[in-house]
Amino acid sequence: MRTKLVALAAIVAATALVLAEPPPGVHGVVFDDLNANGVREAGEPGLPDVVVSDQDEVVRTGRDGRYTLDAAGGYGLVSVSVPADRRVVGRWWQPVGDGQAPIDFALAAAPASDTFTFIHASDPHLGPDVVGRLARVGEIARARKAAFVIISGDLVRDAMGATEADASALFQLYLKTIATFPVPVRSALGNHDLFGIDRDASGVGPDHPLYGKWMYRHFLGPDYYSFDFGKLHFVGLDAVDIVDRSYYGHVGAGQLAWLERDLATVAPGTPVVTFGHIPLLTGALSAWGYREGMGQGDTLVVVNGKTVFRHVVDDTPDVMTRMALVDWPLALGGHTHAREVLTFVSAGQPTRFEQAASIVEPFPNDPIPMRSGVTLYSVRGRVIEQGEFIPLDGKSGRLTTFARGYGGPPKLQRRRKPAPTGDEL
Repeated sequence: MRTKLVALAAIVAATALVLAEPPPGVHGVVFDDLNANGVREAGEPGLPDVVVSDQDEVVRTGRDGRYTLDAAGGYGLVSVSVPADRRVVGRWWQPVGDGQAPIDFALAAAPASDTFTFIHASDPHLGPDVVGRLARVGEIARARKAAFVIISGDLVRDAMGATEADASALFQLYLKTIATFPVPVRSALGNHDLFGIDRDASGVGPDHPLYGKWMYRHFLGPDYYSFDFGKLHFVGLDAVDIVDRSYYGHVGAGQLAWLERDLATVAPGTPVVTFGHIPLLTGALSAWGYREGMGQGDTLVVVNGKTVFRHVVDDTPDVMTRMALVDWPLALGGHTHAREVLTFVSAGQPTRFEQAASIVEPFPNDPIPMRSGVTLYSVRGRVIEQGEFIPLDGKSGRLTTFARGYGGPPKLQRRRKPAPTGDEL
């Protein structure tokens, strides 16, 4: 009898424990932060129809501003897709934690304008010697009254072969530098931002909690996400993947599924701008020529027994299939260290595939070195005008070539240079 009573008590206790636990999933509220202090106070209502995601599920807040996510398929992060008429107070992303505490997002009203400018920059390869060049981008943003800045990858140099302490210090330096910018900065993951994959140099393995993309997520949040500004919808893509101790251009099935869900929230007729690091389409491969024996700079890489191009996204056709359902006028990339403009017509619509020049100075052994600089885009309603190239400095003294839109042909300085190593990309 005593044994039965003990067993019954255990069942009752277990039942009570289950009933006391909160329902599964991440929950919270997106609210109107009327005094912009980041704390929800009496009289601050929830905001309906705001998109929230865990990089798997994509949901809208209810009439009271509340949302719920299963948070089972993402990477332990929740983010809000900031609407065009709002600005985030605090961070636009939060770690899930134990999933029990609510994760709220404070949004304050922001002046809504259909006419604005933004800057696209890439490849700062940040180290102590490049801080001034990255800070210069913030100065340009101030001078040209840009609404925000996009930096599409290779934020630091170099997390691939760095120790945890050194790589963390570089990411902290990046955050400290962009904190001085007068406008928000949206970042993308680059190959040099992958922590530890050069395992011989870094001394870490795949079992390290910050290995690969996890250090980027730790410091900068989701590696793919979206936001609205003006009449445009912006989607940041993770265009880099890992194969053994190296990298290649890849989006992947999970991100493609998320992209479909995100695009389903976009109103018909809304232009969508994508940005990422490794280009979806590029002419750089033909400009560089075939390369092998250069390690990370090799043209080709073998992934799951299949040989693919390393320096361009290998599943771009899958991306284009999803993007064919929306208006896609502009796809921004980096990685090539060259300002590049291509127009590709697919599914009846022209898309401009434009790569940014680098923030870091051109390397002496770049195959086709370009001037360092950023691109300023002017937007009027649903129209994105041709970008304006803004150099970060004057003549570099290096052999420099220019694409159309760079302000005319330069005077070329002929000099002999060593064969490229390919490690700079």
